[in-house]
Amino acid sequence: MTAEERAEIFRTMLRTRTPIDRLRQVGGPGVYAIFLEKDASVPGVTPGAEGLVYFAGAESLPEQIADLDFRTGKTGFSTLRQRLGALLKAELGLKAVPRGNAIKDRDPQFFKFQPGDEGRLTQWMMKSLRVGVAAGSDLPDEEKAFGAQFKPSLNTDTWKNPIGAKIEKLVEACRAEAVKSGSPA
Repeated sequence: MTAEERAEIFRTMLRTRTPIDRLRQVGGPGVYAIFLEKDASVPGVTPGAEGLVYFAGAESLPEQIADLDFRTGKTGFSTLRQRLGALLKAELGLKAVPRGNAIKDRDPQFFKFQPGDEGRLTQWMMKSLRVGVAAGSDLPDEEKAFGAQFKPSLNTDTWKNPIGAKIEKLVEACRAEAVKSGSPA
């Protein structure tokens, strides 16, 4: 895919961006972009073009966006929620806990926030973020190219993000807090 083809897909996502509760059902694989509303901010983050803060590919757009990224209690399964929660931790008063009771859920990389905290994070996301999608079976393979071209501020692995190390350090602090708390909420 060319840079201009990716730019056209990005323009489509801009035109169709919407609050998550108004997102029309889009089935199948594709890519999605998360945009920060003009009156919202994330500490230490400068949004990219048109408020772009995150970009990802998914084999199932509805499952990834509605069932994980914007669903209360799903931080342990969502890179977007983990990064936003880590950055907004002080502002929203979030406390990290293990994802669950199963052995794999107690792995330090899997954390979530206490139930009330999860709800505050979701409320902030619903108010402050918009999502744009583009469906297509070949698009998830383009995730790294999109990241390199559009430089979304919360992506740390698709381009040389100047705040990537800071984001990862904050996420790591949440992991450490979850291990220290020892019990899921």
